[in-house]
Amino acid sequence: MAQIRQPDSSLRSRVWAIPHCRLTVLSFLPIADQRRALFISKSSFPEAVKVSHRSLTLRDYLRLQKRCKDPARLAIYLAAIVHLDWDGQFPSNFGSYSALPEFQRCRNLQDLVIDNIHWCRSPESPQVIEILVRHTWAVFESTEEPTLPTIASYGFPESWTVKPRYSIKLYHPRSRRWSTAAWLTRPMIKPDNLPDIFRAEIFHLDISCSILNEELMAILRLRAQAGYAPIPYLALSLGQLNHILVNEIGRLQGSHVQHLELGRDKDHSPNLSPTGMLQTVQWDQFPNLEILDFTVWAESHRDEDPTWNPADPPNYRYPTYPFISPLFDMSHAPHCPKLKRLLMGIATPTTDAGNESSIFMPAEVLPSHFDMANALLRIGGPGCDYRVTYMTSPHDTPEEAQQFVALRYYIEIGVRKEINSILARLGVAPDHLQITCDHRYH
Repeated sequence: MAQIRQPDSSLRSRVWAIPHCRLTVLSFLPIADQRRALFISKSSFPEAVKVSHRSLTLRDYLRLQKRCKDPARLAIYLAAIVHLDWDGQFPSNFGSYSALPEFQRCRNLQDLVIDNIHWCRSPESPQVIEILVRHTWAVFESTEEPTLPTIASYGFPESWTVKPRYSIKLYHPRSRRWSTAAWLTRPMIKPDNLPDIFRAEIFHLDISCSILNEELMAILRLRAQAGYAPIPYLALSLGQLNHILVNEIGRLQGSHVQHLELGRDKDHSPNLSPTGMLQTVQWDQFPNLEILDFTVWAESHRDEDPTWNPADPPNYRYPTYPFISPLFDMSHAPHCPKLKRLLMGIATPTTDAGNESSIFMPAEVLPSHFDMANALLRIGGPGCDYRVTYMTSPHDTPEEAQQFVALRYYIEIGVRKEINSILARLGVAPDHLQITCDHRYH
């Protein structure tokens, strides 16, 4: 039997003496062990500081400055900080805050997060700060036009360059579902007519209110004329949301859209259908799309049901397969070469406790596992995350619960097995492939 040779202790010492090797070893330790490594030796102290103080909470950051009395030693700790995550740690009455002192004290600090604001040091210069700001406004007829904060309000001196980018969400309160603010629907003919919140760099626009397609397109066109960058993340639930609007967005700025979310709000997405989504939208206009998230609000189509009788009771459950089946039709599947995640929501009509009217989805509307697997692989390929969400009202019926169980078995067992078989025959590895089906209430 061969004797196992023990590693040479001198070799271990030589490896440990290499700074970047020490740094790599320490980075795999739990945070508690990284803190203990600070006291191993003077030679390993710099690497131990880098891994243990790379990211700090507000509490740890304040404690560090309170306890460390040696300025030289404190400077080493502060130089190790790369990320400060203070989200949710400030009191609500804290008031305004400027990140300038932290970026001055911590020369290697790259980003700082506090609630709705994310400060990032730009790679182009240590004194160039990019700020990502999230704003949410309720929109109804009596709301005044909102404004964005000025650059000076962020507290940086003129010698620093501040580049704010915004995430903007506009929504209707449920009590004023169909009201619309005048400032949002006024005629927009030239860039000067744009509301203030649209005259800025926007990386995320979420609109769930009664704005017309023409009004949204006017906003996007005028932004382009004024020289603002296209918006890469769009989440839309409009009163007229349909495939025509999606195609217009594609023609105007489709090559810049990376995340597209459609139809999350039932009251503002009545015209969104799977046929329009997968067949009529010109998906080749979105070559860089990475996440596609759309929800189909299924309704009973009585007129397309040959068994329909006007004398049927109000809670009669009509089949919805004329509406649902195109969602799984292989001939409608687009191809999105850079897609990383496909989220498909199937939502039943809202019901209440006093009226248990519902829909049902017969098993025969679902294609074979092979056809469904091919459709998904055509859309996103073997490296995509596919998720189907079946949404019902809190008062869903036992039949709807059974449907979810059947749909989940169909997706997670049958279709997943078929995808793996197809990829095995092609000799393709399923890189990061995920396919899941879940349930939630809307």
